[in-house]
Amino acid sequence: MTENKVQTSKWKKHEIEENIGHEKYDNDIYQLQVNDFMKIFSNLHPSISLVCVCGNHDVGNIPDEKSIDQYRHNFGHDYFSFWCGGVLFLVLNSQYYTSCSNVKELSEKQDKWLTEKLNTHKGQRIIIFQHVPWFIDNIEDNKYFNIDTNLKQEMLEKMNSAGVSHVFCGHCHRNCNRYYKNLEIVTTNAIGATASEDPSGLRVVKVYENNVIHTYYPLDQLPETVG
Repeated sequence: MTENKVQTSKWKKHEIEENIGHEKYDNDIYQLQVNDFMKIFSNLHPSISLVCVCGNHDVGNIPDEKSIDQYRHNFGHDYFSFWCGGVLFLVLNSQYYTSCSNVKELSEKQDKWLTEKLNTHKGQRIIIFQHVPWFIDNIEDNKYFNIDTNLKQEMLEKMNSAGVSHVFCGHCHRNCNRYYKNLEIVTTNAIGATASEDPSGLRVVKVYENNVIHTYYPLDQLPETVG
C-alpha cells in the first residue's frame, strides 16, 4: 500500500491510498483485507477526505470486467476527478495502460474522459494520481509492469502540454523523482514492505497557491502535525 497525505492551501486534507489489499482481488483473503480497510478508515476524521487509487492488486495485472466491477462495488469509481483549493485532481486507473487486452472498451472510455478533462482545463493547475508510474529510471525502461514506451511518450506529452505539474504514483515500493520536461513524476515507497533501502513511510504533499512541496517521512519520523 502506498500512502500520500495531501493538504491544499485552503487547509483541506486528503488521504490517498493505493493498492488497498495485498492479496489478489480473486483471493478470498482479499475481501477480508477490504473489510479491515473499511473498518480502519471509518475512524478517519470527518474533515479528511479518503481518495482511493486503483492498483494492480485491486484489479489484477491483467484486469477484466469482473475485477473492475468488483473494485467499483467496493470502492467506487476507478477513475474520477475532484477540485480542491483551485486545483484539479485527476485519479487514473493505470492498469488500463499496463494491460488492457480484456478491457479495451473501458480503457478507451478512460482515455477519452482524460483527454476531455485535459483539453477543457489546459493551463489550469492539474495534479494526477495513479498507481503505476510512467517510468522509474528512464523513459525507455519498461521493467516492473512499467508502461509501453510509445504509449508513455504519447501520454506524458499530452499531460505536459496540458500543464499537469505532478503525477504521484506508487507500485514500485521505493522512492523516486523524475521529470518529463516540466512534469514531475513522484513515486512513493510503500507503507509496508519495501523493495529498496528506503524505510517504510508516507509522503506529505502540500499544495500552495503557486507551488507544491512534498516530503517523504519514515514511519518513525512522522510529524505530530501537518500544517
